[in-house]
Amino acid sequence: ATFLPTNSALGPRWTRVRDLLLGGQLNRTIEVVEFGGYFFVRDGHHRVSVAKAHHVEFLDAEVVRFALPVRLLPRMTMAKLPLLQAKLAFHDETGLFDVVPAEDVGDAHPESWEFLRAQVLTDFPRLLGIEGELPDARTILARWFDGPHRIIRDYMRSEVALLLFPGRYELDVICDVLQRWQRVGQETSLVAAYREAIRVARRRRPFAAVAQRVRRTLRRTVATAAEEYDRFMRVTRLHRLRPDAQIARGHKDWYRTLLRQLLVTYAGYLRNREGHPVGLEQLVGEWYDDVYAPALRAYRAAKIDAPFSVVYMRWIVESRRAMIRAVKELGYVPSMPFADSFARFLSDELGAPPTSTTQ
Repeated sequence: ATFLPTNSALGPRWTRVRDLLLGGQLNRTIEVVEFGGYFFVRDGHHRVSVAKAHHVEFLDAEVVRFALPVRLLPRMTMAKLPLLQAKLAFHDETGLFDVVPAEDVGDAHPESWEFLRAQVLTDFPRLLGIEGELPDARTILARWFDGPHRIIRDYMRSEVALLLFPGRYELDVICDVLQRWQRVGQETSLVAAYREAIRVARRRRPFAAVAQRVRRTLRRTVATAAEEYDRFMRVTRLHRLRPDAQIARGHKDWYRTLLRQLLVTYAGYLRNREGHPVGLEQLVGEWYDDVYAPALRAYRAAKIDAPFSVVYMRWIVESRRAMIRAVKELGYVPSMPFADSFARFLSDELGAPPTSTTQ
């Protein structure tokens, strides 16, 4: 707020307050209300106005704080009040912000909160790999925001994707991705549904798409290998699921490749095997135990000079080529365990002696 007088009739009073305040004759504290991270002046508007105009840094204030489970939206206005009301209503019904910080959840329009409420006991349990008796809605939501929501949000931020969705919040876009995931069929992955949403948004907003690609390229260019490693660990929570896990160091593209293999390729493999999407814990755990760790053991046993990250990425490229050839020649992709595929690659492509991928 500017705290400037709203009409000329207030000018004499403002001048009188200015003379008293700057002359040290007006020392009464102002009264302030703190609500949702915002501070509202209840008494003392003229003194604040004078202080701002004359660069007075501090005024004594009596602050009354009202508890609120969420912060008010940035640049809060009356037009945004329905968004705040919808968010508070969602918390009152689910208790979400008692287990997940409200700032981690983010803001959204009312229709997104309605969509989330409708999906808690339907699609979310399948996305999380929950079977049998369902836990309470708050537990499901906490796991959702700690897993799939965080993954899609990280993709959006790393790709500056919100530029493609003017007037939308991150949570709105994530809900849009979920609805697309439902429409295209849940045999696809949530990451694939996100990428399709991005492609559609780029076609609809070509100028925003140019800006988004430029910003994404700049961000990827300046990112360091250490930052990409931290991102991989943050998204996968690998050290929480496998405290002794060892991820070989490499170029920043190495960690992006691992993340893509985990969240797209291996997630699709498990989804086809299980007949439904699997939870993040199962996905990450099985990927590390059945793909990455056996490949690392085979690499070490083969005593290859090239760095593991280079060899592993060459295997991924060759696997894709082999998959394309198989589809063209056979019409389908032959099934082969990932670890066995890596061991055969070491033998056929690099001339390494056959090794066992088991401990």
